[in-house]
Amino acid sequence: MSRGIGNLQRAILGTLAARPGGDVIENRYRRAWLADGVHDLRTVSHEMAKVMGGISHHDYVSGAWQASFSRAVAGLVRRKMIESISLVPLRDFETDYPARIEYLADGEYLNWTSRQCRFARVKDVSVMETAITLNGSAS
Repeated sequence: MSRGIGNLQRAILGTLAARPGGDVIENRYRRAWLADGVHDLRTVSHEMAKVMGGISHHDYVSGAWQASFSRAVAGLVRRKMIESISLVPLRDFETDYPARIEYLADGEYLNWTSRQCRFARVKDVSVMETAITLNGSAS
């Protein structure tokens, strides 16, 4: 039986609500800019780890933090509070970016084929705000 969302899940939702999204992702000195409202969860994890004490040494995120963050994100995806994206909308990208770019009628997309949830967007802002303000059960 579910007891509602946990403290870390609430913190993740609060962080996503406070950020505009549109993060910059880098791959071997090439950059791409995500569309507004799309978040790179590696960046979110690192930002939160700095604030919540999940940095181990030399500005690296600890393994325990990574595991906790991943479990919390998986729970939010399972509850349909955030959406894991595999076809990631881009605002812009450098021309020599790898061949993972898909050119569709409504814009350019990064084709992210991994079982890991790296890119996400908030599905419903009202549900997210309710989950943050309530102490517990929002599903």
